[in-house]
Amino acid sequence: CGEAADGAACLRATPVKELIEAFAAAGLNAGPVVGDPRVLPRTYPDAIDSGRFNRVPVMHGSTLDEMRLYVGLEYPQPITEAKYEQIVRSSYGPAADAVLGLYPASAYDEPRHALAAIRTDSAGALSTCAHQEAFAKLEAAGVPVFAYQFADRGAPPLIDMPGYEEGAEHATELTFLFPGLLGELDEGQQELSDTMVGYWTSFAHHGRPVAPGAPRWPAFRDSGDVLQLAPGDAGVRPVDTAAASHCEFWAAVLG
Repeated sequence: CGEAADGAACLRATPVKELIEAFAAAGLNAGPVVGDPRVLPRTYPDAIDSGRFNRVPVMHGSTLDEMRLYVGLEYPQPITEAKYEQIVRSSYGPAADAVLGLYPASAYDEPRHALAAIRTDSAGALSTCAHQEAFAKLEAAGVPVFAYQFADRGAPPLIDMPGYEEGAEHATELTFLFPGLLGELDEGQQELSDTMVGYWTSFAHHGRPVAPGAPRWPAFRDSGDVLQLAPGDAGVRPVDTAAASHCEFWAAVLG
């Protein structure tokens, strides 16, 4: 169809089975297309800004080391501090010195972790700061928001990469909600799992996360109302992820 005079007509005339097979063979991803009035008539931010959306309670969050997964896949072998600086300078240009000042390689176990910290905090739909923007936008629209950050750096990883500490990377909270999904939990992690399952099931039942014997989960009002989820006596508590992730800095750098 790419060479057809009318590509859209060609695609419409192609049997669905053939389209699906070609799609799968190419390894493509699919998602809703903005503009279809039956599925997703406008973008999420536009819907919220216009007030044209269903106001239901929202539980929304991320992981402390979100982008370590993707950095590990992109750089399966360790990188040098010089390589790390080169990546940062090519990515941030005039702001690179300020970025390197906030995220010096010496502050991390290895340069890949420093790079992952930048990408976890800074930009993109999975970033901590993008989550903060989403929490605030929904709260301003009058939606009850319960925000979290999963922070167990000893959680079973999504993909085991020998010689690389994945930390609390993308999807690591799933094993705490679906036992055994990625690996076994120790005693402290199992206690956290029990707490999380309590929060999630009560939220599903009546729109507010409450777990027996667990700390109160505050509704989001400002950046300090994000519930950290980690094992240990003080592992479950509100934290200010916007401050920890330098979101004001990134808003200035990225415009």
